[in-house]
Amino acid sequence: MKLPLKSLSLLFAVGAASTAAHAGPVSLGTAPSPTGTLTLEIFTNTNATASNTELVNLALPYTAVTAPGGAFTPDAATGNFTVAANPNPSGTGNVLQIDFGTIPGFATTFNSNLANTQYMVFNYSTSSALSLTGNAAGNIGSVTGTGLAKAASQASSVIANWAASGLTGGSAIDTTGTANWAASNTAGGSNYGSLGIAGDDFSASVGSSLDFYNLAGTSRTYTGPKQYANSTGTGFWFLSSTGDLTYNVPTAGTTPVPLPAAAWLLMSGIAGLGAVGRRRRQAAAAA
Repeated sequence: MKLPLKSLSLLFAVGAASTAAHAGPVSLGTAPSPTGTLTLEIFTNTNATASNTELVNLALPYTAVTAPGGAFTPDAATGNFTVAANPNPSGTGNVLQIDFGTIPGFATTFNSNLANTQYMVFNYSTSSALSLTGNAAGNIGSVTGTGLAKAASQASSVIANWAASGLTGGSAIDTTGTANWAASNTAGGSNYGSLGIAGDDFSASVGSSLDFYNLAGTSRTYTGPKQYANSTGTGFWFLSSTGDLTYNVPTAGTTPVPLPAAAWLLMSGIAGLGAVGRRRRQAAAAA
């Protein structure tokens, strides 16, 4: 069987398109975040009534960045993870990455005040379960079971207030500080990254990384935050100064971004067809 060169080119183009689609950003949500879905919050931390705030439905559950019910992330590219360059300027090598793309509205809302812009990611599940960004400087390790319940309640209020606001898109922007889900709103907002826990801060500046933790348990059973990690190291979120959001975990070595198995299979098949064609031409010439 002979395949015309155009057919082979078409097959390879389809394989290449599949590769590009696999590595593309995750599609963001088109409605306020439902319970159990990762939510991004960006805000200007100026302690002013008119601080800007944006909420974004990341359209993935926390189980998409870890093993279901556990605190460990994958060791190899799987699911939404692909191999990519480390986005953190202070980091090196490659990472396993989920890319959420450029956050809509980021440039127009925050570019004029990037120096005071913070971000955080959280996932509200129940009153005793929360996935949350943070770091040692923000006192993530000092959260108690009572604090967890308070933070979970505040996260739930942010999402509920957003859903009740009548906004129908997958992101919401407030530039007045009056929305009851805005960071500057002490009644229902996230209170500048504290989720209602005085003295704590689960956010970080744009252009810096944030660790990610699982907090679960009651005031009696809570044993502290468990950091998401794999066998190589800990996972981290990163929001760049251009508004591109990624979740990243380490990968051993600096292996280039791999082609999916289907692409390698396609190229092997093309090479095999070429070899068969050569043998047939040689046999015909010898006859």
